[in-house]
Amino acid sequence: MKIPPILTPVCIAAVSVAMVFASAPSAFGWAEDFESYADGDAFSAGSNPNGWAAYGGTVTTKGFGGPYNDASPSIATVVDIGGNIRGDFGAAPTAAVASLPVVSGVAKLQFDFTTDSATGNSRLNHGIQLIDTVSGGIAKAYTDYAGWFVEYTDSSGAITNAFTADFGAYNDPIPQTVTLTLDYDHDTMNLFATASDGVSALYTGNTLVFEDIDLPIADAGFVPNEIVYHSRWGGGGSEIDNISYPSLGTPPPPATDFTWRIADSGNFNNVANWIGGGPPGNQAAVQSSYHTATFADEIGSNTRTVFTDDGVTVNAINFTNTMGGSYRLGGGPAYNLIASTSGTLPTLAVTGGSSHEFQASVSIHADTTADIDGGSTLIFNNALTLNGNMLTKSGTGEMAIRNDLLTNGGTVSIQQGALSGNGTVSGDLTNDGGTISPGNSLEATSAVPEPGTWLLTAVGLLCLVAGYQRPRNSH
Repeated sequence: MKIPPILTPVCIAAVSVAMVFASAPSAFGWAEDFESYADGDAFSAGSNPNGWAAYGGTVTTKGFGGPYNDASPSIATVVDIGGNIRGDFGAAPTAAVASLPVVSGVAKLQFDFTTDSATGNSRLNHGIQLIDTVSGGIAKAYTDYAGWFVEYTDSSGAITNAFTADFGAYNDPIPQTVTLTLDYDHDTMNLFATASDGVSALYTGNTLVFEDIDLPIADAGFVPNEIVYHSRWGGGGSEIDNISYPSLGTPPPPATDFTWRIADSGNFNNVANWIGGGPPGNQAAVQSSYHTATFADEIGSNTRTVFTDDGVTVNAINFTNTMGGSYRLGGGPAYNLIASTSGTLPTLAVTGGSSHEFQASVSIHADTTADIDGGSTLIFNNALTLNGNMLTKSGTGEMAIRNDLLTNGGTVSIQQGALSGNGTVSGDLTNDGGTISPGNSLEATSAVPEPGTWLLTAVGLLCLVAGYQRPRNSH
């Protein structure tokens, strides 16, 4: 039976907790059973197999006059109740975030819900939000002690919701399986609950039964890429377990584009630090040679360091910060740029008028273009090795070499903009329309000891006098 969207105030109090969980890949989706956590563990503890991380967004729960929209700045801990979980509740809301694999066609979000054994002592509401961070929109399924809600918040912030009107959801002793079916092709979703054993009747002590609820998805093309689990405590406890999100349609193509998600410095190889799954450069991933790593506005106007203790191998690295922030990519042994298996050549790109630097070595394994927009700068503070390939500098921005450039038979071609720095060029350098400015003209601190500047200075002087650069070799 379908019911119209309504907003029903219900009674529940106090502290809320929320977390967004990552995907453990299954056939066409993921599953989370919480079996890797001990009572009291933080969601980010131990091996953190699903990549939980702190979440700074908001979650919707029900309370007096609800809904409440709770800002949730930190991660919660697990309270294990016989293998199920509920959050550990402090004085402020908590949350965590990770990526959700994108699926197509029809998908089913499912989870088990178990009430507290003490009657009247189980008023702890739970909920899950599916978020499309690209196009906007949030699909929600959540409960207070009275019943289940299904809700959609569109990309403009408008809310449509419906309530089952089933009183006693928390006091029914029968374990429930809640299913939210999402039809992405037809922009609809349906919420329904059944007894987990598939036999028992739910809410047998109440006059109302569970409604079968349909709700439209207001945003055409809504496809979530994040998932949130949240709860609000009201004096008791109930548990949720065995969350899954299998696709019933065609499996999606493997992810190849990843964006740095956190505002702080962090480990390049931590999956929780990336939107889109990741980490990029994981050579065990399907189509790893197509991986692109993008560093955008998440750090605001701050300077942050992204580090690695393992080699990183990707097809492209993009710096797109527009707020004056600066990324420093450090560690080692090297950041490697490779062509994809279909022959897509590697690229480096800087836009937004920002300045960024590699404090680790960079090694190029195919002809590569470094496209640097006007007002933007890319700095190599460690060795840059071409391995016999061509590095083409395009765009009107600046590329600075602060250490050894080892071509190993390759060539640097300056098409536009400026090449500056006080590094040593070992190999061929051609100027086909840019400017070579010897010496350190940038306000940045080198991460490594700088070599002598005589070679790049001499090359630059020849360019200034002759108006072009003849290839030369240095040994």
